Order: sequence, then structure tokens, then C-alpha cells
Amino acid sequence: MSVPKIGGSMLLIALTVLVAATIGHTSNDDGDVIATQISENEIYGYIPRENLGFLIQSGWRVFAGPTANGEINGKRMTKIEFYLGEKTLLVQAGRGELYIKGFKTSTGALASLTTGEKELLKNALEHNGNVELGEYAELFLSSLNTLSSWPKNMLVFIWNDNDKAMSAVGNDKLATMPREAFNARNTDAVTLVPLDRQAIENLTPPVLDMTATDVKEPESVLSVTSICFALGKRYTGRYFECDDIFCIDRTNHSYVHLVGGSRTCFGRCGAGCTGVPNGNKYTRDCFNHDSCVKNLGITALSCDIMFNFCVDDAVDAPRCRIVN
Repeated sequence: MSVPKIGGSMLLIALTVLVAATIGHTSNDDGDVIATQISENEIYGYIPRENLGFLIQSGWRVFAGPTANGEINGKRMTKIEFYLGEKTLLVQAGRGELYIKGFKTSTGALASLTTGEKELLKNALEHNGNVELGEYAELFLSSLNTLSSWPKNMLVFIWNDNDKAMSAVGNDKLATMPREAFNARNTDAVTLVPLDRQAIENLTPPVLDMTATDVKEPESVLSVTSICFALGKRYTGRYFECDDIFCIDRTNHSYVHLVGGSRTCFGRCGAGCTGVPNGNKYTRDCFNHDSCVKNLGITALSCDIMFNFCVDDAVDAPRCRIVN
């Protein structure tokens, strides 16, 4: 449910009144998540400590028309909208598809995240590792982890559907590639073009049908490569360096580093060692991104491009049993 016509503060007040009247805390610590089940597939929530509201909806992305044998095909997806001041941060995920967009609630204009806002999201993550949101808890925490780790000054936009993968990079560029190349992690297939803000602002994720029944869900292929096995060991990562402003020419590099570590958590999906309590995710893509940042700096264009390959890892990768 998008709310482009309503101010974030007004919506937050409405949510606060609603949830406060219906249910108590879902976490152990005083001041953590307050949530209420509005319907079978909808939850409103509010985190008083961070003044952060959210709405969770789940349903089916139903594909057009029945198949030859009368079956209806679709994907089960979950959508979370976080209401942060005058910004809405949308995350919709399911079966390999991922849509993330940050925008001004009143206008729909694309937005980035300030240092203070990322700190607030990080605090919400750290204070609510045991949040009781049932099947939605993992995506809730993964979303907070991803958003709190978002590159500085980069617009919040990632759009990975069945056909293509797109993400905002740098200050004014759009990285795009075929979905098949994204699944193969073929960074050579990434093309950068000027970012058309109006076109991106007009994009909306697939509408979820919260009442559909008897929907058949096809198999999906995830492109996540966990490196939990390498925790505490040295591992070789690969990153590339852009040689021009649209990254047409690139220089490839290899980099060897210890996976994990109590001070850097190198290779973890998320910034530094700030992660979901009682579990962390380490993947090849997140290791490669950390290698890029370590050598080129957090604001490097190539690192922004590589960040897109980390986000679905943060959502879909398994947690490592050994936590550093």
C-alpha cells in the first residue's frame, strides 16, 4: 500500500493510535516493536524508540491468465513499507524477485538516506533481533540490515524482476543488465545509462493479490553463494574498477582477505559488524563488495554497482551457524 498523498508524520500518528490500541510489544525490551495483525496478510507496526512505522503485506503476484490445464501461476511475495519521517522505504521480495525504493512520501520523488537515518535503521535492527513477526521476521530484519547499510548519497532503488536487474548508482546513473546475466553474476554485462528520475519514480512493483487461492508457484533459481564454510579462513575475492564515468572500460582485481573477524566481519552482508543478533550472512558477493570498498573506497562507482549483487544475498542467503 503506497501512500503518496499523505504526509509521513500524519500516517505515523494514525498507525501509532491504531497499534497502541490493539496489541503490546512483540519483543522483550521495553520500547521495541509494537504490532497488530490487521488481517491474515497484513500487519501494522511501530517502533517507538526510533519513531519508525511500518506496514507488512503478503500475497500472490498472479501471472496473467490460467495455463492450458486451468492452473493459475504466481509467486508468493511479501511487501514491507517503512515510514521514516517524510520518507517511505519500500521492500518487496519473493522467489528471486526484489524491489526496493525510497521516496518522499508526499511527492514520490526518489530519495537517498542520510547518515542519521541509516543510524536509526541500524538501531532498530539491533534492538529487535528477537522480533515476533512470524514468517515476516526474517525479511523485516534483512530489510533493516540492507537499508542501514545503503551506500552514502546513493538513491534507494533496486528493481530485480524476471527480465532484468536495475539499480541506481553514483549520483545520477542507472545500472542495468539482463536477469540471466545478473543470476550468473556476470558483471561485464552491466550497462550504465543516465538515470531518468521521472521514469523510475513512476515504476511500481507487482500488485499483490491477498485473496488468491489455488495458485501454483513455479520453481525459482536463486543466485546466492554462501561462504559460511570459509569463516576464519583466507578467501580470494574479485572486484572491478571503473576506468571512466560510465564504467565502459574496467580493470579487474583479485583480493585475498580473512572471512569474518570480530573487528571487521569481512564478507558479511551488511555494514561492518552491525548485524542481526544470533546470526550473520556471509556470501561471495558481499565479500567481493567489501574487497572493492577496502581498496577503492565506499564512494567508488564500481562498489555501488557491486552493491546490487549483495542485496538479494542479504535477503536470501542462509545464516552462518558460527557467528563472529
